[in-house]
Amino acid sequence: MSEIPNEYEMTRAQLAGLVEETQGCLSAEELAAVRGYLEHGECGLAFEYLCDALRGGTREISPRQYERLERLGIRMQIDSEEWLGLPHGRTWHVREFRQRPSAG
Repeated sequence: MSEIPNEYEMTRAQLAGLVEETQGCLSAEELAAVRGYLEHGECGLAFEYLCDALRGGTREISPRQYERLERLGIRMQIDSEEWLGLPHGRTWHVREFRQRPSAG
């Protein structure tokens, strides 16, 4: 009889998968730190550290990775300031709204 993973286990597994997907954007030290937090069951710290590392890095994550990060943050009830503004290849939407002509 197989056990159904609980919400925490599913979140941890999805976060671990995202860390592995984005490892090319992280230094070896950052990757080790995030993995260490996950190994010790500290998903919130792992998420926040991952966001900080991605914000300070030189490479962008994909829009798909950003969406996954956002969904995880919402599920984990983390302040959206952690992931908002992360470079993810979709900065066009900010300029588009600023350049939209006013009605009238």
